[in-house]
Amino acid sequence: FLRCGLGQNISNFTVSRLATLDENCQSNMKLLKPVNKIFVSVSEIVKEKGFRGITVESVAHGIGLAKSSIYTKFENKTQMIGSLIQEEFEEMFKFIKDNSVFAENNAERIYVLMETVLIYFMKKPEVLTVGKWFQFHSFAEIVNVDKYEERVYNDYFKNIEFYDAFPDFGLPAQDKRIVVSWLTMMPVVLYRHAKTRNISPEVVQAMLKDILIMMETGVGKGNEK
Repeated sequence: FLRCGLGQNISNFTVSRLATLDENCQSNMKLLKPVNKIFVSVSEIVKEKGFRGITVESVAHGIGLAKSSIYTKFENKTQMIGSLIQEEFEEMFKFIKDNSVFAENNAERIYVLMETVLIYFMKKPEVLTVGKWFQFHSFAEIVNVDKYEERVYNDYFKNIEFYDAFPDFGLPAQDKRIVVSWLTMMPVVLYRHAKTRNISPEVVQAMLKDILIMMETGVGKGNEK
């Protein structure tokens, strides 16, 4: 896979075509809801004190509410963070599904998925900050919904095609969810890398396009003369 890539047709990946996909995704994502103010408060606490600094009282103080107001919605801080993360992630997944209609083939659907995730975190960096909670808790513990990951896959990704043939990752299981997870993480890693190095959004967008071309053609093709 690394040497040959997905091998899908990217002959239509002209500058103008990718610019059109960018414009369509960005235009649709103007409908993004503002980040929940509780989420913003949690993000600020994490940046200042780390996750150990999060308490229901500190979050309530950050948004000017009594902690009893938080407890009317959530039983504890883990449920609070889990519910907020679930809400944000599902909004992102919905935009991936909605934006996929702009794509005309599998390769374009991959680009639209990654572009949507990148735009999402550029507009809502707080979500990525709080998402680090997964380093300390399992997904099932944070989002306490039975078979949640399976439901998300079925609701948002099952009917979207991303590749002509399953890529050879060297894994025995050929599960589309592996590919979806991998594609979703690529722009996250890119965004975090760009943010720590103060890379401009324009350059990040260009880097995403380069990553897509590498994924489709492989890293070895450029050296074959």
